[in-house]
Amino acid sequence: MKIFILTIFDETRGPSIFLKAPDTLDSDASYLDFLPTLMDLDEKRFFVHNKEAEIRSANLPFEVRKPGARGRVITLMISIIVIQEEIKPRYFGPILKEFVNDFLNIEDVQAGFSIHNKKEYSEQKAKEIEELFHSFYQDLPEETVIIDKNVRLMVYGLEGAGKTSLIQFMKEHKSQNHTLNIIAKKLLFNNLTLTSWDLPVKRMFGVIWNHYAKIQDGFIFMIDASKPECFQEARAELFKVSRHIVKEGLPLLILFNKADIAHHSLEALINIFKFSELKLKKYKIFLISIDKGFNIFESFEWFANRILHEILKTWE
Repeated sequence: MKIFILTIFDETRGPSIFLKAPDTLDSDASYLDFLPTLMDLDEKRFFVHNKEAEIRSANLPFEVRKPGARGRVITLMISIIVIQEEIKPRYFGPILKEFVNDFLNIEDVQAGFSIHNKKEYSEQKAKEIEELFHSFYQDLPEETVIIDKNVRLMVYGLEGAGKTSLIQFMKEHKSQNHTLNIIAKKLLFNNLTLTSWDLPVKRMFGVIWNHYAKIQDGFIFMIDASKPECFQEARAELFKVSRHIVKEGLPLLILFNKADIAHHSLEALINIFKFSELKLKKYKIFLISIDKGFNIFESFEWFANRILHEILKTWE
């Protein structure tokens, strides 16, 4: 959700919200009370403020000078508040600057406010300001949650492959633009659950695996690329488990972790593991480094699109 706010500073009453959009916004909108107080920070240029994890704002203070009166200005601030959205507030800086430019180009724009001299107030100018404000709000980009779905992924592989490190990495970056809410072509999934599984699992493997496989949306197999002595065992487990994945028809993401210290290229690893013999159609292989943060987001972007494709197929 995006909220567009024009705040004005009144010398007698202090800062207050002058205009706000959308029209469906709660009449009191008490959770926006923090916004006028930002004008007390005495910021003179664009800045970003995080009220909390889910409420963030992009803000641009500016002034309108009153002709014929030295030092007399009207102080305003235009803001975009994003609530529970992935897009970062700083991306709205150019939009806010464009608004201020158009705002200041309104002839005698100061007449649209009555705080200095009611005799000079112009209802027509006030209407021009309001029309400009709402036209900018209508032009704001939107991200829409179309698929309100909890995505479940199983992360498995030999002990020490990096499964726990991957999950920890995702937890630490969940507030950033790329992670826990999977983004695929601007369609947002609601949440992401990662289940870690160490292989090989000797006892009750089939029963337990079948139970978990039926509630997953995809699978991640992790391999330590820096340990070639484990490649044979990892390949055997991957091919064994892949037979279960084929039954479910779900995508598989194969991640070679610690690629920054490994001695094999992706092409060499593909030949060593003989991936061409896999019976899977929906899989992709990536070299990653959790320590360096290398290629993780790119691999999940592919995964998100595959999961989205599978979900949309069920709508046909």
